[in-house]
Amino acid sequence: MEEKIIKDLVELIDSKKGEDIAVIDVKEILPVTNYVFVVTANSSVHAHSLAKYIISFFVENSLKNFLHNKSIDLNNPWILIDGGDIIVNVFLKETREFYNLEKLYFKGSDVYKPAMKN
Repeated sequence: MEEKIIKDLVELIDSKKGEDIAVIDVKEILPVTNYVFVVTANSSVHAHSLAKYIISFFVENSLKNFLHNKSIDLNNPWILIDGGDIIVNVFLKETREFYNLEKLYFKGSDVYKPAMKN
């Protein structure tokens, strides 16, 4: 079940033009979640749109959604959507490069990276 959810979410983000999708299995290093997604959006409007699709996906798949603020700030270069077992970080390119979450979670296992895409 978990693998299907991950695969379906990657496909959704990819279909909505999310870029450089990385999925990191952090079960062994974080007690609060199982997977961290890191995604790049090409603009603030694109990030907002991606976040809305991801939230809808969480609702449709009965995942928790801890994004309490229903209006997503278009000026925010980082949107975090907490789905409990899955956390999705949607970044603008410069912000993603600055925070470099993939390096932070280097002890996690890569589940999906752009190079793995068929």
